[in-house]
Amino acid sequence: MVIPTLVASWLGLTQILWIIPLVIGYGLYLGLTNEVVFYPDNKDVWNIAGMGVAPIVVLLIAASFMPNDSSSFVAGIVELIMLAGMAASAAWFGIKSCNATVLMNTGVDFLKLVAVSVSKVILVFVFAFLMISSLSKALKGDNPGDLKKGLIIFAIVGSIGAWLRPKIVNTQKVFEKREMVF
Repeated sequence: MVIPTLVASWLGLTQILWIIPLVIGYGLYLGLTNEVVFYPDNKDVWNIAGMGVAPIVVLLIAASFMPNDSSSFVAGIVELIMLAGMAASAAWFGIKSCNATVLMNTGVDFLKLVAVSVSKVILVFVFAFLMISSLSKALKGDNPGDLKKGLIIFAIVGSIGAWLRPKIVNTQKVFEKREMVF
């Protein structure tokens, strides 16, 4: 989201930036109103989390093979393999998630599918970022109240996630609404 934001601001197209939160909001709305299957099951949530974690794991593994002389030909090959592995692993989990969205929402408008796919990815990453950053603030804070503030934020975000999860893992509700067998 940072790169499209920078490009839009450089081109003077800041009005376009409103599209991103509107698409995310629309996708979440479609899921909460059971118009579309947002997350078919918990496995889909983990596939999206894997989209962020797998490239980091590939990076760490490939970096362990990096030679000390970073200007060598071998270092260039290791960097290329590292980038290809990171892109492939992120694409693998992204394709699995999009495939689940398309299969569970046959007959749904293409723009709705795009909004749901974008929303479900952003939602997982926002919740993960908020949970990790609040826990990090709680554990590494320098001020005396940082532990308390971080844990309160962690508890609030976790509670919102716990409340939201049964509403957006909604395959059975959507199929009942469409009068289909699940």
